[in-house]
Amino acid sequence: MQNKNKLTRRAFLAGSGALVLTGLLTGCKTETVTSTVNSTKTSTLISTITQGLTTTETRTETSTITNTATQTSTVTETKTITPETPARTIVDDLGREVTLPETMDKVLVLTRGMMDEVYEIGVVVVGKLEEYNNRPELIALPSVGAQASPNIEAIYALQPDIIIGNSRQHTAMEENLESTGAAVIFLNPNLYDSNPLLGRTEFIAGILNRQAEFIAYKNRIETLCAELTAKVAPSGYKTSLVMMGGSESIQVANPGGPFGALLPSLGIANIIGWDLPGSSESTWIPYNAETIIQQDPDVIVLKTSSNKADANQTILDGFLANPIWQPLSAVANGKVFILPGKAAPGNMNISDILQNIAKIIYAEGF
Repeated sequence: MQNKNKLTRRAFLAGSGALVLTGLLTGCKTETVTSTVNSTKTSTLISTITQGLTTTETRTETSTITNTATQTSTVTETKTITPETPARTIVDDLGREVTLPETMDKVLVLTRGMMDEVYEIGVVVVGKLEEYNNRPELIALPSVGAQASPNIEAIYALQPDIIIGNSRQHTAMEENLESTGAAVIFLNPNLYDSNPLLGRTEFIAGILNRQAEFIAYKNRIETLCAELTAKVAPSGYKTSLVMMGGSESIQVANPGGPFGALLPSLGIANIIGWDLPGSSESTWIPYNAETIIQQDPDVIVLKTSSNKADANQTILDGFLANPIWQPLSAVANGKVFILPGKAAPGNMNISDILQNIAKIIYAEGF
């Protein structure tokens, strides 16, 4: 039988999330109370009659009036009955049906980028991943180890109500994670195609009952995107590519991932499609130079892991000097740029990454 309280990603993002409202049933019990009140009034009349010379007759008349009144009052007793709220369930990205706890005060996420996502909707997680390096208040939290191999004992110690794991990295830990007593949900670290930049955050907000906070966050991001789009529009960029690697080991940013969604959010299309093999399994997808040359994007961004200017300049110079890339318009026009390692989820907020990449590809607008 279908669970009416089940929250699926598609149902929630379509506006039909299974949120259960608590109703109130009111019952009345009526009792009638009857009381009898008796009142008695007594009056005495004394009269004296004198007859003749020596005879006096005294008569006393006493009358008693008894009034009986019946009073009826109605007492109504009202009781409020609150029915038990049915448990909410969701279906995670592995197709698992998960029952959500009533209390979700202690949230733990096992993907560093998601730590900032839940923070943006008003939730401070109870622990951090070692790789996380953004907000000081989150860096100061107790560590649960590395993202690829969280420490189960450290997780036990935090006693979370709900754990949001990574569907690519943590499924082997499912039994251990569930043994903590927390509800365990696995989400794909790719962002969701219905809204590449905000879709996953919206889904998490539905799970954690943070819809109002999400709407406020969404409004901020959409306002920022509109402002940045206007600033980079004079560049004339229509198409883009974010990639890693040289000519032999090329990986391009999945349009549903955090890097592939950046420039489309600024009005510049990603030349990479949604339906490539492996797109649901990785943020980066293998690609080939011939197809890139054929598609010829207006602007190319090289994502690196380094924050050192000289190392990144070496990467850029090597790309520009590579004969295989010479047919590209972006190379000829000087529109190939570096996005440094720090500009990544878990190191920067999405809003900061957007501003960072906008300034990199079109400094003239700032």
